[in-house]
Amino acid sequence: MKQKYTAIGFCLLLIAIFAFRTGAEPQDLIQARFQERINAFSRAAAAMQIIAARYKPGKAYAAELKAAYIELRVRYKAAEYLWTYSDPAFVDAYINGAPLPELEENSFGPLILEPVGLQVIDEQMGEAVSDSNTAEISTLLKTMQTQLQASSLKTIHNATVFSAARSGLLRLYTMGLTGFDLPAGDRAIADALVVLQTMHDDLSLFRPAIAVRRPGLADSLFTSLEGSMQFLKRHNDFDKLDRFTLLQRYIDPVYARLLQVQLSLGYELPHESSLRKQAVNDLSKSLFDPALLNPAFYISIPASAINPASVSLGEMLFFDPILSADMQRACASCHDPAKAFTDGVPKSVANGRTGTVARNAPGLLNSVYSERYFHDLRAEDLSDQMEHVVTSPLEFNSTWDEIVAKLKQSATYRLQFAEAFKTPPEQAVNAGNLRFAMAAFVGSLNSFNSPFDRLIRGEQTSGIANSPGIIRGYNLFMGKAACGTCHFAPVFNGTVPPFYANSESEVLGVPEDPYSKKPQLGSDKGRAEALLREQVDFNAYAFKTPGLRNIAETGPYMHNGAYKDLQKVMEFYNLGGGAGIGIHLPHQTLAADKLNLSKREIADIILFMQALSDNPYSRMQPPVLPAFESHPEWNSRKSGGTY
Repeated sequence: MKQKYTAIGFCLLLIAIFAFRTGAEPQDLIQARFQERINAFSRAAAAMQIIAARYKPGKAYAAELKAAYIELRVRYKAAEYLWTYSDPAFVDAYINGAPLPELEENSFGPLILEPVGLQVIDEQMGEAVSDSNTAEISTLLKTMQTQLQASSLKTIHNATVFSAARSGLLRLYTMGLTGFDLPAGDRAIADALVVLQTMHDDLSLFRPAIAVRRPGLADSLFTSLEGSMQFLKRHNDFDKLDRFTLLQRYIDPVYARLLQVQLSLGYELPHESSLRKQAVNDLSKSLFDPALLNPAFYISIPASAINPASVSLGEMLFFDPILSADMQRACASCHDPAKAFTDGVPKSVANGRTGTVARNAPGLLNSVYSERYFHDLRAEDLSDQMEHVVTSPLEFNSTWDEIVAKLKQSATYRLQFAEAFKTPPEQAVNAGNLRFAMAAFVGSLNSFNSPFDRLIRGEQTSGIANSPGIIRGYNLFMGKAACGTCHFAPVFNGTVPPFYANSESEVLGVPEDPYSKKPQLGSDKGRAEALLREQVDFNAYAFKTPGLRNIAETGPYMHNGAYKDLQKVMEFYNLGGGAGIGIHLPHQTLAADKLNLSKREIADIILFMQALSDNPYSRMQPPVLPAFESHPEWNSRKSGGTY
């Protein structure tokens, strides 16, 4: 294989030199290659389908089927970086989507889409070869071929190659090398090598042009790209792979240099060629660049509504109990900045101190980086999230009309609203602007400067307590422990790379009381009891995958606050979730297999998670709230609420 790729690489370099001398554009050659890669994948799918359709018991047949599957994966991975970038919806739906049923968006009722594609095939290949699972594999491959025949190839431009390569690196590192693509397989590193080699082959066509403009940049780009492949060949044990070093020394430098090349060659960036907002900032230089993701993509409010004045107004409103009916409860009552915007109890105190609310208060730092909100994903927009709090009898127990009527009676608030939204004071105070201000404030609560961030960005290489343990924990998190297949880097939440546009939920089987002798599942069915259109069986007990940044400050844990510390949480996962403690759910999405993590490995993972702590807002709290001239009795209310 090594000699084959070396020969191919040499030929491609000759082709590249010839292409530039004759005036041919690299994009034309890459378009032809892309077409042939898709054709090769289709042929591999047809070949494997024929083998799967003629099941024969015995080792020879199993070996033949496995060889066909490996060929299919190689052909897919050779097309992946361009294919997933140019036609992500098609690839996700029919070629390599998650092996879980989904609901068709924009349907009038629950229209269930059963999973198809390579990840489903991988699960089948992980089972003992039998007539039933080879029949299923054959059906899946037929479906794939039918969809391929009906699809059309997307046009590739020079700019596409660089943007797709950068997106492909994010995908390779956060999904490929975490094992996300392989529910039952063990080819993650082999897959990554195919992707990197394909990128190298295509980018080589640009090397003469890069060398003319930036000779040193051309050399450093290909040195880092080739170094990443050499590193993976030397370190080909999935469980022991040093992903920290791979990212820091190779993947991040390639990611940054691809941007430099794209700018040097004058190829437009995605934000220059499309009016659609993107989650990923195409000027970012690292997976752990604090500006990798664009908060504005998720906030979904007018750009004019996001400004320092609206953020400041949102902050004031966040701490003001004027929003609640009894004027004793504020957002900060359950989301205390000193506790990373949580409250430190399993479930928050309810309005009027009559019991508790239904679930644990989630932290708000980096919460903006999500497609949907609340544990059950019922709020589809950050500005809509507040609706549920305002009207809930257990929380603010109020209405928009009541709140707006109160706020209008403060001259200070009228002026703040007017400044934030460039509207006359008498018109500025309204429910829409209130929601926009709160969304702008919550969207500003970012946290990407933890000890781990500084370590992996190379900004601080000493002085961080137990750095070796943190690095070991990170490598386990992203590899053997499989944490990174649900808590995606760099936010370590459920927002899926490489586009970071969709958020996932998981069925874990969390018990009501994990400390009882026989843990039992609680009555809270999560996502299956939220939105009417999502009330299907596989959403039962599904809850949003939360972000893990600042997790050391946000206990107790899980949607119900059942776990008191991270040690117990890790033991739950190590056993295989609910299935491992005797709670059996038909749709548990967490792998039921034991992780077989040692005590030291668990301790290292906890060290890593603790190193994600970064709360620059811990002392945030307005000392004085706006006055109400006509209601002096309101002016004694406490900033942050009384309970």
